[in-house]
Amino acid sequence: MSIHRWFNLLLLASSGILFLPGQVSAGPSETLVVNIGGLKNNRGQVCVSLFNRPQTFPMQPENSLASQCVKITKVPMQITFKNLAPGSYAVAALHDANGDGKDNRNFLGIPIEGFGFSRNPTVSTAPPKFEQSAVQVTAPTSISIQMVYLPGS
Repeated sequence: MSIHRWFNLLLLASSGILFLPGQVSAGPSETLVVNIGGLKNNRGQVCVSLFNRPQTFPMQPENSLASQCVKITKVPMQITFKNLAPGSYAVAALHDANGDGKDNRNFLGIPIEGFGFSRNPTVSTAPPKFEQSAVQVTAPTSISIQMVYLPGS
């Protein structure tokens, strides 16, 4: 067998190794299902933002990894985020009762619409930190968020 032919066979055999089944990464593929409970009524929409960085959670939904606003058709609600890379995520939810897409507040800066966070942390005078709401998504995951309505909302 000539050296040229031997080299071609070696090259062909080694290139096949790169394409063995199970060796190719499929990329992000995890799913997070967010169940929203405790809605005061079925007016408006629920906006849910998914965060993967502590710096933007929860006050910068425009800088979240993904967000969805869904008209309320039934209570409780379910919103799904697909094709996620395994990792740590925090979720913020807003009951946008008037459908304006904003987190409406009174003159003191207190929310007048319902809200909630993953892991349902206790909220006092400030929103929770990312670490208090973070959930690990390493397989298909389902979480529940219970909406909170402050007095006067």
